[in-house]
Amino acid sequence: MFRRSALSAAASLAVVLLAVTGCKIQVSGADPGGTSTAGAVQAGTSGVTRSGPLIVEPGAGFSPVYGLINGARHSIDMTMYEFSDTAAEHDLAAAATRGVQVRVILDRRARSVNSDAYSYLRSHRVAVTWSSRHYHYTHQKTVIIDGTKAVIMTANLTSRYYATSRDFLVVDTERADASAITTVFNADFTAKTVRSTGFSIHGKVVEADYGTKHGKIFIGSENFSNTSLNQNRELGLIISAHAVMSAIAGTFGSDFRNGKHWSSA
Repeated sequence: MFRRSALSAAASLAVVLLAVTGCKIQVSGADPGGTSTAGAVQAGTSGVTRSGPLIVEPGAGFSPVYGLINGARHSIDMTMYEFSDTAAEHDLAAAATRGVQVRVILDRRARSVNSDAYSYLRSHRVAVTWSSRHYHYTHQKTVIIDGTKAVIMTANLTSRYYATSRDFLVVDTERADASAITTVFNADFTAKTVRSTGFSIHGKVVEADYGTKHGKIFIGSENFSNTSLNQNRELGLIISAHAVMSAIAGTFGSDFRNGKHWSSA
């Protein structure tokens, strides 16, 4: 829970996050069976831009996922935390029968839910494996179709929850995204680690008005998170020393130039 000192905007964001992190809520006046929120939300409406359609559950149902599976021509790569959906199982088996390469990773700690699907898929020409022990849970829920289209879901493929859970699915047709997800899938499927290049940005600095007489820089341990700012013991320092600011500005500029441009469009 946010402290009273937290910004009201952050509190509002927490309400939004509840809807996408698995918490159950009652929405007064909502129409779970309606179609007004289902299907694609076009770029430019509601300030939303993306590479593929948004599917909002429970209104849309899971037929869009089944349709993508049934339309696959070459390959299907699925990572699923919990899988208990006979329709999806049969569609994957049918895809394998018609010559599509089907590979599935199921979370090993959710065996009580996944064991039936695991056994069925193995007996129907689907390459299925338990998740890597590198991770406590493999909580991911993605389906990659033909290496060019990815479905990223907040939902598991557990049909008993379809009618009562608010979930979101995005169909991503960006080739770079599908390629990156496939790279991770290939590593996870063979229980290998993904080879990373470069380094992670762990520094916490904010530089303002560099190059002016008012220039200052903050360096500290704080992250921009509620826990860090309102609950943790953290320490930071505000500095105006030119040598420090110049060095940080140079490093930031180099990191920014060499970083990979990201766009939500």
